[in-house]
This record gives sequence, structure tokens and C-alpha cells, in this order.
Amino acid sequence: MDALGGESYSFVRLSTEDNQNTQTGDGVVYTPDHDVSELNATLRILNPQTVEYFQLSTQEEEMQRNFPTMTHRVFRTMDQRRYSMFYHRCMAYRLAKEFEAKQSWRFDWVVLVRLDAGWLEPVLPIQYWSNDRVWLTETGFVPYNDQFMLIPRQFSDYL
Repeated sequence: MDALGGESYSFVRLSTEDNQNTQTGDGVVYTPDHDVSELNATLRILNPQTVEYFQLSTQEEEMQRNFPTMTHRVFRTMDQRRYSMFYHRCMAYRLAKEFEAKQSWRFDWVVLVRLDAGWLEPVLPIQYWSNDRVWLTETGFVPYNDQFMLIPRQFSDYL
């Protein structure tokens, strides 16, 4: 966040459970043994405006409640892990939009990033990025990476 410069705000949506990939599509949900003090230290660094916790074991009901249409049901059924990944980014983005509405202004940029992502090279300040496109890292596996996206605000609702 500091590398991009400017005034930044963070909105965190965090699972109290994890999903171990079993290559079967659904995976196995479990509660990881983690150091709460390490998590709290990370959250203090990020200084989020909002932290929202969720549980993977009840996410299906939440997804159905928020997006009940047949189209969403099909996407959830066909690729539940990827749907879940982007669903939770969408929910974190909603937190940012709620904050914008309360402040009566809009962000210039939106950055979607995983808390467990790391960088091998420095991230350039925001003025080096053109705001006429979305910037994302390439993994070679899927067209849209869930680890880092730098999005001009005029595109973020669509994305």
C-alpha cells in the first residue's frame, strides 16, 4: 500500500476457516491452527476501515442469499472454488463502496490483493500506472489472477 503512494484505505474480508484443495473441486474445509497475534499484527499494519469475517462452511448459503439467480447458481456449481474466490473479493469491494457512499466521494483506484501475496520486485508508485486499463499479474493458469489487481475506479464496478 505504501509503495503505491497517496492516501490508502483497506477493507478486509477474512475467513476463519480454510479450504484444502483435494483436486476434486470442493476441497476440505478445516479450521487452521494459526497464531492470532500474528494475524492481529498484520491487521494493525493494514489498519483496515472494515474487517469482515466469514466461514467457508456457511458461504454457500451466503452466496445464495446475495446472488440467487440461476446464472450465479450455474457458476457456483461449475467452478465453486473460483466462484468463491471472486465472490469474497466482491464482498470486500462492497465494503469499499459503502465507505465511499458514507464519505460522499469515490476512490481513484481499487487494488484487490490477497493477504498472503508477496512480491519479488517493488511495486511502482501509482503515477507510473496508466488509468486506461486494469493491471493484473499473470499466472499462466487462469486468465484472471486473484493475487493482485490494480483497477482504475471507472472500471471497478464492471470488473
